[in-house]
Amino acid sequence: MSEAADLNIEQIHVGDAFSFEAPISEELIDVFVGVSGDESPIHVDKEFAQQHSYPQRVAHGALICAFFSRLIGMYCPGRLAILHSLNVRFHHATHPGDTLKIEGVVDQVAEGAKTIVLLLTASNASTNEIHVKGKAQVGFLE
Repeated sequence: MSEAADLNIEQIHVGDAFSFEAPISEELIDVFVGVSGDESPIHVDKEFAQQHSYPQRVAHGALICAFFSRLIGMYCPGRLAILHSLNVRFHHATHPGDTLKIEGVVDQVAEGAKTIVLLLTASNASTNEIHVKGKAQVGFLE
């Protein structure tokens, strides 16, 4: 496991960007099924997904949101982060074999309130197609 960033609010500025890539695999979806208990057939049954116009299983939206949690807890601000709110909108399904670019761009810094707002995207690393967009308000532990 890599070490979390240790940024304080004075080190973070509007426009700062943080990103990493996340490959989506059958095994990762299976692990998330086990953690979440969400065994909906769209996530676990390829044939069911194909009967409903998807080429294969669909990764859980909450799995993609977990990558936003990684971005906040490991990259910006890192170990002092406390997530206050997360709002997302899903634009395209994510499937096994996709690699997502997870990115957060600092949109607001409120030093007095010790909070930042990050604009979040999860896009296909190969095609740049946006799968999920969102916004997170993040505080800092004392």
